[in-house]
Amino acid sequence: MARKARQRAESGMYYIEVVSDNKLIFIENDDYRKFLELLKKEAEDDFAEILAYSLFPEKIYLVVKEGLFGISELMRKVLPKYTVGYNIKYARSGKLFYDRFKSRPLESEESVLDAVRYVHRAPLENREKDGLQYEFSSYNFYAKGSESARGGTVMMLCEDSPHVFKTLMSQECRFASEAKKLTDEQIKELLRERLKGLSQEDLENLDEDDETALVTFLHGRGVSIRRIAMLFDVGKSEVERRLKAGRGEK
Repeated sequence: MARKARQRAESGMYYIEVVSDNKLIFIENDDYRKFLELLKKEAEDDFAEILAYSLFPEKIYLVVKEGLFGISELMRKVLPKYTVGYNIKYARSGKLFYDRFKSRPLESEESVLDAVRYVHRAPLENREKDGLQYEFSSYNFYAKGSESARGGTVMMLCEDSPHVFKTLMSQECRFASEAKKLTDEQIKELLRERLKGLSQEDLENLDEDDETALVTFLHGRGVSIRRIAMLFDVGKSEVERRLKAGRGEK
């Protein structure tokens, strides 16, 4: 099945979400720093701008203003290079990221600010105790009035004022609720990709660990707990239990 073309933004602004291929993207704090160094270098070389970021063990949230070659080319440089270094460091092989990153065009100033707001609240959604003070988020870069933030797109939208920035970031965020929900066919396509190569007998005999990995995979791709429960014909509490198990929680 041919892939649907990535939707282009006339503004050149995008929300980007990258997820792992069921592995940890970042294991040590130095891994986060290495990724940010690589991302910023490649963006600078491409005359792109990283408007916002939040990084987590299995997921990356970005807001990007594309440069000369577009976001696909930027991510094609960043993700494979990071994977090579990661594989050498941890003596492993194979891919690290899920097949294709998600992107969403941002055509208005308000949609850009709302996406930046969403990215900066991601630490709270991912249950990070520090919230907006989370180390691997760009929030403090703006909130503390960093010299290098001046003249950037976000601060221009915030009147070049850290106070205005913090005020705008505290307003209601509509980004998640406005995001397009996955259709049944899109969920089926995710399952086909994930289960590719398994026989019918294999599919009928998935053990609990396999099903937990599948639940975690679907939830990480934006499928709600309610829809996963319906898909597996179990209660929502069972899906939540498996998600906790997938995260190593009790």
